[in-house]
Order: sequence, then structure tokens, then C-alpha cells
Amino acid sequence: MVNGTKRQVSHLRLILESTPKLSNADSIERVYGIALDEVQAIFKPNRLFVALSESKNLVPNAHVAQRGGWLHDLIIPIYAGGNLIGKIMLQFEKARTFSDDEITLVELIAAQAGFAIARIDERKSASEARRRKDELVAMAVHELRSPLTAIVGAAFILRKEREDQRIRALEVIERNAQAQVNLIEDLLHVCQLDAGQLKLQVRKLDLAPILEKVIEEIRPLATSHNTVLNADLKQALTVRGDEQRLWQVFWNLLANSVRFASPNGEVRITTEYGSAVIKICIRDNGIGIGEKELPYIFEPFRQGDGQDVKPHAGIGLGLAIVKDLVALHKGTISAESDGPGKGACFIVTLPSA
Repeated sequence: MVNGTKRQVSHLRLILESTPKLSNADSIERVYGIALDEVQAIFKPNRLFVALSESKNLVPNAHVAQRGGWLHDLIIPIYAGGNLIGKIMLQFEKARTFSDDEITLVELIAAQAGFAIARIDERKSASEARRRKDELVAMAVHELRSPLTAIVGAAFILRKEREDQRIRALEVIERNAQAQVNLIEDLLHVCQLDAGQLKLQVRKLDLAPILEKVIEEIRPLATSHNTVLNADLKQALTVRGDEQRLWQVFWNLLANSVRFASPNGEVRITTEYGSAVIKICIRDNGIGIGEKELPYIFEPFRQGDGQDVKPHAGIGLGLAIVKDLVALHKGTISAESDGPGKGACFIVTLPSA
């Protein structure tokens, strides 16, 4: 009884000492190192290591296993954020038993390690969010400054130059003012989506007229790019959604495809109506998307191989906003391409009404 009490006090002291060490660890590697040191001091196994593997290969609770040349393993799973992320494995050459207190102790250490890893992940996520917001502000300032400079210069021309130059100056002002309006709307949508404040006015509607309206509004842009627009919209495409937000989704996608279509190229819209979902594909024959680019195509500010670069046009928020708006409609969006120079296809899938 005395020995059992001393052992419990010793275990309690060890837990109290390991908690601040794990809490103050500044990296996941350091957390694992501390956990292994603590377990080594208690059990003195012949081998001790951390194994990282897929959750499906992990057991939900600590258990003892017998295998091969190593007579006994003590396997302790590690959870972080509610997910199984790895396991601590103790291997012994000689068979031995483990008391409930010992297993509880090692489970507590694994739990503390999991909490510490979850906090490190949270800090990294928060730091990344701050970095992206700082980047957003910096890019927004740059994008707002450029059209303002053009507007100021055009206003100067209006005061002093000939009539034909004044007409061109008015065109410059109109074009750059619209660019600012578009940018400010994109920034507002991003803020609303991040804050969960963008509300949908959902009703039963037909997507076909919305797509036809988008096509007519984009046609002047397509004409200026010598791009042909073709659409197969012979049947009703009934969904439940917000008409304005769905218009925004397809306007962004179609304008994007026209901008990246080949000279004298084509953008084609096709639809597929199923019993459960409706699919809309917007395909162009333009510059295409590389295999390494596809995972990043819907992220703000990111193109190419996933590095942060200057987008081809605007601030690079259009596809990110589209993805969030489609998700609000309980749908999905994906991008497909056979590679650079082979065009791209954006597929929107929405539940049918």
C-alpha cells in the first residue's frame, strides 16, 4: 500500500513537472522530444519512438501488443484537435505487464502532448491569418493607388487639352473608377465571408436565364479578345439559391475564362442535369493550368506553383470568392486542365431543386 502511494505521488509529481515543459514547447518536434524523455524516464523501454501515420492505422486507446522478436509493445495514441495524429511506441525485449496506473500516466502524457501540438497549430494558423490580412491590405493599397493616379492625370487633361484628348481622358476616368468599384466590392465580400455576415436570399430559380444574362454582359469583353462564346442552355436548370450571388459566381468564372482564352479562341458553357445535382462547365482553350497550380487556383493571391505572385489581373480574389459563394449554396467547384497551353475547365456542381 505504501509503495503504491509513493508511486502515485511520483507519477503526480512527474505530470506536474511535464505540463509546463510541454505547454512552453515552441515546436511540434520539441513536444515529441519532451514526451519521449518523460516516458523513457518512467518505463525505461529497450526501444522508444514516435510513429506518424494515417488516422485509419491508429488505435483509439493505449494497448499492449505482442509481436516478433520484441515480446511486448506499449502503444499510446496521440490526439490533437480531436484527430489522431500519431502514436508513442514502447518496445520491450522481455515480457512485462502494465498496471492501470502506468497506462493512465502515459495516456496523460500523450494527452498533454496532443494539447501542446494543437496550441502550436492554432498559433501557426493565427500567424498565417495575420500575414494574409497584412498582404491583403498591402495589395489593396497598391491596387487602389494605380487607378487613382490615372484618374488624377485624366482630370488634369480635362482642364487643359483638346476635345479628343478630353474624350479619352473621360474613358480613362470611367475605366479606372470602375476598377476601384470592383476592387472595393471584392474586399467587402471577403470581409463578409470571413465574418460569416454574407446572407443569401434563397429561393427556387432557373439558372439558365442567369447564365444567358452573364453571357450577354461578358460578350463585349469576349469581342474585344476575339473570343467566341458558345452555350448549351436548352433546358431549365432549377436550383435553390441567391440570384445575385449566383450571377456573381458565373460572371467571375466566364470573365476569367475569356481573359485567359487563346487569341481568336472559344469559351464554351455546357450543363448536365441530374436527379440530385446540376453541373455547369465553363471551358476555354487558353493558356491552361499546370499540375502544380491546380491545388492553389482557388486561393487568394496565389498562382503558378503555389507561390505568392502578382495576379494577371486585379487583386486575385475572384476565384476565392467564387469558391466561398458556391460553398454557401452547398455546392462545389473544381478546376481541370491537361496542362499549360491546353485550356481549362471550371465545374460548378449545385444541388438541384
